[in-house]
Amino acid sequence: MSWEARAARSLSRWYVFVPLIILLSLLIYGTCLDDFPIPETFAHMSPFSLAALVDQVWNGLWNFCRPTAMIIFRIGTALFESNYVGYRLMVLSLHLLNVFMVFALARVLFRNEMAAVVSGLIFATHPIHSECICLIVSLFDVSCMTFFLASLLAFDRYLVARESGSRAQARAWLLVTCLLLMLCLGSKEVGATLPFVMIAYDACTRIRRDRMKESVIAVGRRAIPFLLILAAYIIFRIARYEQNVSYVRLFFDEPLGTLRNLIDYFRLAFFPNEMWVVLLLMLPFAKKQYVFALVFLLLPLLPPLQIVPQERFVYISSAGYSMAVAWCFVIGWRRIGNLLGALKRHSRIASIGSAVAICIAVFQMPFAYMNTLTWSEFVPIRKTLSSIWRVVGRPEPGTVLYFANIEPQQNLAQLSEYDPRITGAFRCEKLINYLFENHDGQEFFFEIRGKEAFPSEDLRSKCKKLEARLGRMSYGQPDFIWGPGGRPLSEWTVLGADPSFRPAVDEQGIGGAVERIETRVCGDEPVVLLSPILDISTVDVTSVALDLDVLSEGTTCQLEWTLLPDGERRSNPASVIGVYHDVEDPTGPLSSGRWRQAAPRVSVGMDLTTLDLGSRPDWVFERRKVERIAIKLTGNSRLSVFSIKLERPLKTRAPGLQAILQFHEK
Repeated sequence: MSWEARAARSLSRWYVFVPLIILLSLLIYGTCLDDFPIPETFAHMSPFSLAALVDQVWNGLWNFCRPTAMIIFRIGTALFESNYVGYRLMVLSLHLLNVFMVFALARVLFRNEMAAVVSGLIFATHPIHSECICLIVSLFDVSCMTFFLASLLAFDRYLVARESGSRAQARAWLLVTCLLLMLCLGSKEVGATLPFVMIAYDACTRIRRDRMKESVIAVGRRAIPFLLILAAYIIFRIARYEQNVSYVRLFFDEPLGTLRNLIDYFRLAFFPNEMWVVLLLMLPFAKKQYVFALVFLLLPLLPPLQIVPQERFVYISSAGYSMAVAWCFVIGWRRIGNLLGALKRHSRIASIGSAVAICIAVFQMPFAYMNTLTWSEFVPIRKTLSSIWRVVGRPEPGTVLYFANIEPQQNLAQLSEYDPRITGAFRCEKLINYLFENHDGQEFFFEIRGKEAFPSEDLRSKCKKLEARLGRMSYGQPDFIWGPGGRPLSEWTVLGADPSFRPAVDEQGIGGAVERIETRVCGDEPVVLLSPILDISTVDVTSVALDLDVLSEGTTCQLEWTLLPDGERRSNPASVIGVYHDVEDPTGPLSSGRWRQAAPRVSVGMDLTTLDLGSRPDWVFERRKVERIAIKLTGNSRLSVFSIKLERPLKTRAPGLQAILQFHEK
């Protein structure tokens, strides 16, 4: 007996394979089994109640119909409450179950113990599974995969029972298969591909060439119950969630984007990425089992094609990929050798493919571990939050937190997303709002050093002195608006404009001519939009919003303030930003090192770009009268300005909020 046969016989025994997979999974995913939440939506983890369960099952969550997953989440809520270790152990347990079912499915498909072992090992160590284990919300994908594989295994038992002539067993297994199919559809929308994967499995394992017509008809008849369940599911979805119907049209509206996403999904599934070459070269030697593995790889990728590719969307397809790779190196290698006659003369060559396949599974392990480490530690403010909670404990309603020296990557404005245990308890505003709030609750002042937060008496002293010197302020004053619905833009003066520039003829809108400021920026000399005389102070304005249409890139905007009584001019380094037109992700190019605050609010429409130029963050500690505001434009482009808005501090303590998180960036 060869080493390959001995290894397959040993590894395929449950008391060897099960402990091996559990050990590998703990080695790879053990780093994510902690109680720190990773940013995700936790609406499905609200406190357990029968009424809430019925509401989420019937009305759906985020307009999705996932009753099975909702019930599983509710079970987790009842068992673990807000203990995230318990949720991740639940996800990891379902993942281990999926590994064993991939092994079982490959064994009945290939009738080869080594191919089944390799399929399970490659699936267990695939690097893209890290997101599914670390993200609790990926329980949707993992539970869907559980019912997906269980349905296929039950379907195989149904086919075997039919062939053996046992009608009672066949009916029982058909009922079990239909039930598992419905549970799969109730876990996630990708379960809609399961009936077609079943048809592919039936066709690849039961169609006979000598009786092709009869076999195809029999496959179609056996698929009728599953297609009827799918049709009922689709009708319910359309009737219940009409807005999801338009999703199907995206396949035809954006074919190039769909193809690009499919290629990106293949890149995630293939590890290493060059593995597609091996799978492609094996096609001429393929048998029906290999074709089914490829179908299993492709079909589950179709529903999320209009979504930005993410690792968890490839989770189900990775089972097909694992079986395809196992077939190539364990069965396909031997098949090619037999065709060439090489394995008849050199029997040891037959074992090389199996050794390579096992090496691939081992090769994946360090990458899977590093990917898990990245997912479990990708929250930049992880240590910051931990140090805060050591001081604050569980905040009482009315507690206010203030911070100094926050780096852009430590954006505490997303705090409620990082720790959903306090969702709705905090909101983030600039420290300028300190002067506008009542401070009835407990207050904490922190300074950020590195990645940790330390109590700051210096910040507390500054805030108290600020309050004593400037007193309280009111939100009653409206914003200054020039443009549609406000004062005329003609109140602003354009300085340094190109004298040879001739504006275009005004377009006609619904209400007549569109008022705007048109100018051209050339070279290093700035064009300045100078405001009229203002009666405001440096703490009255938090930002200046500019709506404009820019016809080329390379333009920058900067704020400059003229202060009274001596006419001192101060520029705002934090507001020097580039203007981009028709950018898919406008916040990306703007997140540069010159930003001392978070990236500006930028929205790009068909013809309009809105820039939010933040005011000086250090002006919270001084109150100066502002005579004018200037917007300096540099670059080389033509601009049309449609509106300018000076935004005042927003009231943060709305009814129902328990507390406020405020921060100041140095």
